Amino acid sequence: MAGGDAVELSDHGLKLSIDRRKGRASSLVSQLVDGIAEAIGQRRILSGEKLPSVRQMAMHLQLSTFTIAQAYQRLVSLGMIASRPGAGFIVASPVTMEPAPQPRVPPSGPNDAWLLSEVFSDQTASIKAGCGWLPSGWLDGIEFGRALRSLSRTMKSQVGGYGQPFGDASLRSRVAFELARFGVPADINSVLITQGATQAIDLVIRFLLKPGDVVVVEDPCYCNLLERLKLARVQLLFVPRTPAGLDTDVLEALVQKHKPKALFVSSALHNPTGTSITLPMAYKVLQIAQRTQMLIVENDVSRGLAPPDAPMLAAMAGLGPVIHIGGFSKTISPLLRVGFIAADAATLEALVRLKMVTGLTSSAVTEKAVHQILVDSAYRQHLERLRHRLADVHTQIERKLCAAGVELFHRPRGGLFLWGRLPIDPAEAREVTARALRQGIWLAPGMYFSASDTASAWFRFNVAYCDTDRFWQFLSAL
Repeated sequence: MAGGDAVELSDHGLKLSIDRRKGRASSLVSQLVDGIAEAIGQRRILSGEKLPSVRQMAMHLQLSTFTIAQAYQRLVSLGMIASRPGAGFIVASPVTMEPAPQPRVPPSGPNDAWLLSEVFSDQTASIKAGCGWLPSGWLDGIEFGRALRSLSRTMKSQVGGYGQPFGDASLRSRVAFELARFGVPADINSVLITQGATQAIDLVIRFLLKPGDVVVVEDPCYCNLLERLKLARVQLLFVPRTPAGLDTDVLEALVQKHKPKALFVSSALHNPTGTSITLPMAYKVLQIAQRTQMLIVENDVSRGLAPPDAPMLAAMAGLGPVIHIGGFSKTISPLLRVGFIAADAATLEALVRLKMVTGLTSSAVTEKAVHQILVDSAYRQHLERLRHRLADVHTQIERKLCAAGVELFHRPRGGLFLWGRLPIDPAEAREVTARALRQGIWLAPGMYFSASDTASAWFRFNVAYCDTDRFWQFLSAL
């Protein structure tokens, strides 16, 4: 492991490499779990053999006993070791261990259905160069344990009930406060908490649209949004995404001719291109929408990673002309599944009814955990570190991608994504994606982000996962 300290426990057949650097990709617990699991898998330690005690392992590795205990408990949960009273921890029988899942490629090759299901398994590919989230090690600044321990002391009397239809009041108030900092005229009555931004998108589509309605989306477009709109059987019109935001000439022509009901747009750090709308472009988009009374649905899930001066349409036009969608998967954790909708009161009343009909309340536990994290002073420091680190990584990955012959659409110097064209024939994109997956590398080709499923040499790259030798070797061989 690069930058790691190798520690050998000769009496136990273990040689572990621990990366202690501040910006490490994996937590100390994860490194211990992976190292011991590898030793078991390679039969360097055998079934029935005793592991070092928690105290012994902590002393050898110069780590806390709490870290060692967490790693051992995770290995117990995985069925790889067992706890024996009076004997400590031993390697479990092989029959109790399940082989790690292997990357599964559909017979027809990777497709949008695979992207929306199989890829979310943590073990489908070790190098997730096309995924949409940060590595766990990048989220070490979040005090999950403290938030959950605090909740365990305060929620014992509430475990027998549901959450609130609109979501936890303290979190709604905090979201409104954060939006107000950007200039959005929001209060607690403007915010509905959802089970992630994906549910927020689903609720807005159910509320706004019926089959046959005309809707404008960006090209390329966030793949989950695209698939959900297809399910709604609406008529989709596409406006090209540009480095400055949208092609407003095309948007103006589409709006004048088709009178669409809504425009779905990302203002900051668009998925998949990583671009953000400039202030002049934001004004143009709002003027076009205002002239035709076209509603804007602003998908703003990456706002926490965006530069402070990135325009927010809801702040510029208010919550009547704009429905604003946000979430915390990019900055806290996608596991918590907490998102929100900010809109005018009448719209929220309709949306909360839909929320209750389709899924009842969202999780009060995760909502309260997110609130605890947001009000912690460490959270703002965490965001600053993420933004600075992503800016540095962007510079490195942009340089290396260009050296590998990849044409970059834009250099955002922030957020997760770069949009680049590989030096291949577009017709080869599906085969290249399948070949990469067989080598443990997940790529996200442009066809996933297009309604036409047209072959494309454009790919989405997550800069936080790209800097590995195996990834660069794969690109250099194209």
